[in-house]
Amino acid sequence: MNKLPILLTAVLCCIGFTCFADAQPKGFPYPSMNSPKSVGFVPVDFVKLTGGPLAEIQDVNNHYIAYTVKPDRMLEPFRIQAHLPKKADRYDGWEDGDLSGHAMGHYLSSLAYVYRITGNPQAKKQMDYIVDELAKMQAADPDGYVLPVRKEAFTLLKENKVESKPFNLNGLWAPFYTLHKVMAGLRDIYYATGNRKALDVERNLGDFVISVVSPLTEENTQKMLHCEFGGMNEVMADLTADTGDKKYLDCAINRFYHKELMDPLSRKEDHLTGMHVNTMLPEFLGIARIYELTGEKKYRDIVTFFFDRVVNHRTYVTGGQGDNEHFFEIGDEANHLFSTTTESCNCYNMLKLAKIMFEWKPDASIMDFAERATLNHVASVIRHDREGAYGYFQPLGSVAEKCFSSSEHVWTCCVGTGMENPGRYGELVAGGRKGELYLNQFWDADVSLDAYQFRNVTGNWPPPQNIEDDMNSRPVRFLSVSGGFPYSNEIKVKIAADERFSPEFTLKIRKPYWSQTVSLKVNDKDVPADAGDDGYIAVNRKWNRDDILTVSFDFRLRAVPTSDKPGDPVCIMYGPLVLAGIVPPDPTNLGARVWRADIMRILQSAGRTYETAPIMVADSIDDLLANLVPTEAFAQFKSRGLVYPKDLEFRPLMDVMDEHYAVFFKRYSKNEWEADEQPEVRRVRIEAGVSKRLLAEINPGFMESEKEHGLEAGKSEARTRENEIRCRFAPAGASFRYTLHDLPVGKPLVMVTTVRGRDSILKVHCADKELFSEDVNLTMDEPAEKTIHIPADAVAADGTLTISFSGTDNKRSPEITKIRILNAEK
Repeated sequence: MNKLPILLTAVLCCIGFTCFADAQPKGFPYPSMNSPKSVGFVPVDFVKLTGGPLAEIQDVNNHYIAYTVKPDRMLEPFRIQAHLPKKADRYDGWEDGDLSGHAMGHYLSSLAYVYRITGNPQAKKQMDYIVDELAKMQAADPDGYVLPVRKEAFTLLKENKVESKPFNLNGLWAPFYTLHKVMAGLRDIYYATGNRKALDVERNLGDFVISVVSPLTEENTQKMLHCEFGGMNEVMADLTADTGDKKYLDCAINRFYHKELMDPLSRKEDHLTGMHVNTMLPEFLGIARIYELTGEKKYRDIVTFFFDRVVNHRTYVTGGQGDNEHFFEIGDEANHLFSTTTESCNCYNMLKLAKIMFEWKPDASIMDFAERATLNHVASVIRHDREGAYGYFQPLGSVAEKCFSSSEHVWTCCVGTGMENPGRYGELVAGGRKGELYLNQFWDADVSLDAYQFRNVTGNWPPPQNIEDDMNSRPVRFLSVSGGFPYSNEIKVKIAADERFSPEFTLKIRKPYWSQTVSLKVNDKDVPADAGDDGYIAVNRKWNRDDILTVSFDFRLRAVPTSDKPGDPVCIMYGPLVLAGIVPPDPTNLGARVWRADIMRILQSAGRTYETAPIMVADSIDDLLANLVPTEAFAQFKSRGLVYPKDLEFRPLMDVMDEHYAVFFKRYSKNEWEADEQPEVRRVRIEAGVSKRLLAEINPGFMESEKEHGLEAGKSEARTRENEIRCRFAPAGASFRYTLHDLPVGKPLVMVTTVRGRDSILKVHCADKELFSEDVNLTMDEPAEKTIHIPADAVAADGTLTISFSGTDNKRSPEITKIRILNAEK
């Protein structure tokens, strides 16, 4: 067998901060001193959240994962593919289609995290059952294949047959994406419990992957990678770390290195505009893993450059990225404040990447980002008052509302990552290296260390007789963090080290970017609080049991613009918290739209409401902030003569669940408002009037929108223009159609279609009846809205309506960028 001298193992990180506690398999070596990681994190096994909003969410989620989600319903798509008898109804959403199985992978990872942080035997029971079932199915397949995805999508690759689009490979929706999730889930179970069978199933899947991709030519390899493939490079590299067999790492490097994406970044060229965000993010986790196993600097440089470009140039104030799942032009956030901002999967992956970046080179700015993304996005799109409620997008349009899945329905990718996120809340709290312990996040928590970690941080503790002693030592509580952060401007760090020792070490406290000053006291005595170049305040002393370090932060209001451009909207922050203005719902809007009880509410225009967008009137930022008056509740304010059409209450976005809200506000001076008041109000009211009549909206060129509205593309083409406008058009002689559902029967409708394009003609048909025909001759900078009347008998008795768009045999259609179906009655 071809072996690799491993620099790291996937289950250990430097200085012995192991990834799991007493359940770990025996015999794993400590990492080489050549490890590229300079800091290790205290694993979640040793970090117990003890209070605050994150602990509350984690508790609710732990119960959902261990008890509510049903393994047999998750397994059903696997059984169908394996031609086994039915045991349960499969879940719906993406679990009832080509992408089924992706949620199983996240579910396995979630169970592993629940077991690691709670030791709940029910979680282990579920894991063991699923692994046993998958192993049986795999053993019955001659290729060792076990996945709900049709195997032909993979086996065609053996013949160098590759039909690839961004989300489709050989006729199926992103099969490698699903395979990655399942392999990652099996890996996480192995790390959490030492279940060798889980590793065996994962390894057999890795062997299957090698068998189907090895025959590919280089050209077809890169063609295959045009389709979303998740983090296949990561799980294949991890298999080398876990088995010692180099062939998996070779596969990750040679078959899952995406040249079109990675090579420009290796030259420090940012070419990300217009790309689908979460398609690429898992790829960088794999590139990082390849660097850790090979030490080849090229891979580190790619990840480092990418992380900087995303965090510092392409991230909203909430820590999220992208509009309608895609990157847009840097500095253009003001034009991308809609209901489809910041897909939740992005933050999940960016936080994993932040962990890696910190391990390579600890810096407070990385943990600043992690804090921002955790509080204002990850913990903001999950409900703490009911199980299984996860958000797909975090809407940042004005006015907006959050939309959540249910415990039984609407299974999407963001449900999968949403299930995992709470188990990771403790993952970034503390880390260490020889002589130093980093306190990165300030949630209420107990942090424990085992003997090996304690000795590396403090230089204290009797040496072990052998490595087994260290690996079997039970963790001991080392310090406790309390205070109720982020709903308090003070935390207390209590040293709880074993009373037999008075360890001397440096406790490093992150100085948050949002706190101009930080004050420290040890046992009520002031100590210096100057941050070093890494952004951390170092307190070195001989610590005694029950010593208390008090850290006081400077919470204050700030107005944060979307960019440096004059006149861009501003967001209000208080300390690390993004505040939302609570907009009272307009009673005339209630029931304005009837939604299908399925995935459409999450992925389509859900998240947008139709109240008039509020604005702020203040002559300066200081004037603006002075008119936000604190209430009795921490981090809550009321505006005073600041917000129009009426003043609002402001509270942390992470606390907003059912309310309508606004995060970004246009600001006018008093003179500007006086001059523009009537036109601005009139424009907003007109748009609101249209929105009240809105029944459905299609965004041509956007995969999810078109998929949900039954696109039959024919020979039509989707495009993304240089100015990032997406569209679909029909070449001469071609056509395309959409099928809409749940429209009112027997009532006339209006379709407003936004078009662009020169020398074209727009023809619209319904049931072979021509509804509209008009020449269109516009530039891309001159969009036009065409109003098309749909007769009352066009909608079928079941509420469906099929509309087709075309040009003529000799002339193409215009580029269509938006289609809105309205009630004809105003």
